[in-house]
Amino acid sequence: MSLAAGAAEPPFYRGYAHEAMARARMVLGDARGTGEHLAAAHRLLGEVTDPEEHEMLEKDLRTIE
Repeated sequence: MSLAAGAAEPPFYRGYAHEAMARARMVLGDARGTGEHLAAAHRLLGEVTDPEEHEMLEKDLRTIE
């Protein structure tokens, strides 16, 4: 699933969009969708340069894994 509408947003916000989609897919029992969005969020996490934002997103992603 593409989140093209937010493509201009900073990586932190795009990462959280994928984090939210991963959670939603997890609740629906969609392991494939969860994994796809989780992978996208992790890729974007690598682009987050603010230490506080990086830590916040990383912490929340760990609760999905």
